[in-house]
Amino acid sequence: MPALPIFPLGTIAVPGFAIGLQIFEPRYLRLLSDLGDLPEADRLFGVLAIRRGHEVGAGRATETYAVGTAVRVGALALDGRVVRLQPVGVRRFRVLRHLADAPYPRAKVAWLDDVPGTDAEGLERIARELRVAYAAYAKATGLGELPAGWSPDTLAYAVLGAFPLPLADRQAALEAGTTAERLTLLRRVLGREAALVTRFRALHLAPDPGAAGLN
Repeated sequence: MPALPIFPLGTIAVPGFAIGLQIFEPRYLRLLSDLGDLPEADRLFGVLAIRRGHEVGAGRATETYAVGTAVRVGALALDGRVVRLQPVGVRRFRVLRHLADAPYPRAKVAWLDDVPGTDAEGLERIARELRVAYAAYAKATGLGELPAGWSPDTLAYAVLGAFPLPLADRQAALEAGTTAERLTLLRRVLGREAALVTRFRALHLAPDPGAAGLN
């Protein structure tokens, strides 16, 4: 496929869900300008979580994870010299090769498909277990209930997008090879976090998926 523009960020983007961004660096403003010349369906760039470094300033983004999510740009809001947007996650990808910045980071990528990993009955069972684990965590922390009727795929990504987890856990869930693996991992992590909250009142503070990342 053609090179995908890359946007390093301090969190992940999740397929099917919006992420808040505010952009002011000239190279990324150039990226938005270039995307604006394309049909809306083609206005994609890849969000990669930063493994080492920072979003801006000294020591920024010295290393990123290899798996990320392509997001599609819709409406833009200009606030002075800052552009605010909420692109929606479209599809996961894996970086095959980073390219020279010209003028912004780009990479050759391979798209990653969502595969079940087990039969429909097995997926529904794991999804129910994840809902039980989430309910226990929500009770301990005061979080709201999950909507009913979501498919296992949507449930996994919704919990991943909203749940306050350390970045390494969120990245591992994003990288999971199958929906069954993703549901199982999130169920295990939710159980761990519920136990920590119940025993120590310790709560991770992950970036708000609706808040604006800086770049």
